Amino acid sequence: MSASRRLVRRIANVFHPNRAESDLAREVNAHLVLLEDDFRRRGLSDEDARRAARGAFGGIDLAKEQHRDARSLRWRRRRAT
Repeated sequence: MSASRRLVRRIANVFHPNRAESDLAREVNAHLVLLEDDFRRRGLSDEDARRAARGAFGGIDLAKEQHRDARSLRWRRRRAT
């Protein structure tokens, strides 16, 4: 995605935050469903597949927060390394 397109999307997210959150929730859910399906194909029960998918995905809240940061207009400072 080009830099100008990213900027336009970030500005749109400022004016339509609920839509962005809804899109994010759907995307995370889709990833979890795909992972669950993969674990079921490997022979896990529904409950075990759900648990394994969440573990494989990692921190859902952290992933959402990182996505919010990436789509926001917050100014970021680079750390000196």
